[in-house]
Amino acid sequence: MKIKVDEKYFIETDKLNYILKERGISRKSGREVERTIGYYGSMTTLAERYLEERQKAIADDSTGNLDEYVKLVEESNQKAVSRLYDVLRLYPEKG
Repeated sequence: MKIKVDEKYFIETDKLNYILKERGISRKSGREVERTIGYYGSMTTLAERYLEERQKAIADDSTGNLDEYVKLVEESNQKAVSRLYDVLRLYPEKG
């Protein structure tokens, strides 16, 4: 099963794992590619990693001071948690 989280990230499942993946554009070919970020035994662990990935993206995109960065991270986390909740409540728990 493929679960779209946002425009960049999605989740796949197998019998043992939740798999967080990222869509991007290959620097070499210019084509869309998928990168596996990791395999997780629980949705909680996957959600934590998803938040980390979003925070890293903010750090890469911003050059402000610490207060601005913290505010951006908090806003991003709120959006990410809300998005995860909205998407995942549509799917039954794996078990």
